[in-house]
Amino acid sequence: MIADILQALRQRREFASLQPADLEMLPGKGTAHIHVRIRPIIDGRHLLARICLASRGDAGAAARLTEQENAFRIAVASATTPGIHCVIAPGEAVPGGMLVVDEIAGLPPKLPGDLAALADALATLHLLPPPVPTDAINLPRANDRFGERLVLIEQTLSRFLPLANLSAGAVGELEDEVAWLRRVAPAQDGLALSSSLLLTDTHPGNFLVDASGKAWFVDLEKTMIGGARACDLAHATLYTSTRWDPDVDTILDVADVGDFYRHYLHRQPDQLRQALLPALLPARRLIWLRTTSFCIRWKVETAQPHDPGLPQQWSAAGLDARMLAHNRALLADVLAADTMRRIRSEWLEGRLVI
Repeated sequence: MIADILQALRQRREFASLQPADLEMLPGKGTAHIHVRIRPIIDGRHLLARICLASRGDAGAAARLTEQENAFRIAVASATTPGIHCVIAPGEAVPGGMLVVDEIAGLPPKLPGDLAALADALATLHLLPPPVPTDAINLPRANDRFGERLVLIEQTLSRFLPLANLSAGAVGELEDEVAWLRRVAPAQDGLALSSSLLLTDTHPGNFLVDASGKAWFVDLEKTMIGGARACDLAHATLYTSTRWDPDVDTILDVADVGDFYRHYLHRQPDQLRQALLPALLPARRLIWLRTTSFCIRWKVETAQPHDPGLPQQWSAAGLDARMLAHNRALLADVLAADTMRRIRSEWLEGRLVI
């Protein structure tokens, strides 16, 4: 793998003299990218290569790489995301291509202490001016109508829930939540939608906190234009998110979650703050169902042999042993009826106060 990455990097003049020892493979925590540190300082910058995983002949690889490039170029104006050094197109050595970006000198967030820093980063990114059409042309538009997103979640559950071997209690918790969301969906459609960036994958493991205490959002792979900011806030603080990365793995108290929301809202203009308030809890319920349906699909698909003919099949092959062990234990936890009931008590028992 290092030899292929080196071959792709050497296409560029500034990387032509790199040697295998100049590249450091970082632990694999996800399935979409491999991260490699470029040890020599290049043009005065500490750099990181984000290698996009794809099969040879993947017709969508170039478009996905362009979307990520655009997301980084738009978000860098916030001064809370890495800058891009260069883009290397998909090729024989690296079928998905790569982005070479600034390496952020920071550590994974320590929760709950760094929650305010995460809220500041999200507020800054959400308040960026909407991208002009020429910048946004290669970024997807958020399909964030409440009812439409619920339909997508239900399609995932319909396909994978029968194969996931969950307890009857867990299935009942999911069915209860789906039933409530169906009832409220018509009133929620269009609530607090915006025209700026939606980051989508805002679990705390996608942030780094530098020595000054500032949080940086470092994974813009799923960034979209428009959508409900309340969804990003939910995804940053739900149990299924704060436990996802083993270097973060924290169970937050509802008081800490309430403080996070209030800190974020304090950064918003009054009109936007008032529009967001009624959307926060419904979005939290929707995103809990989304992340849980993700976990169900993940459990089912990663347990099956990988089929190269199915590029959309999720695979755990890119995870290192530590992440894989954590992932398996986490899935057993978050897909258990008792855990689901405890999470849902935030809203069913009114424990979360914003």
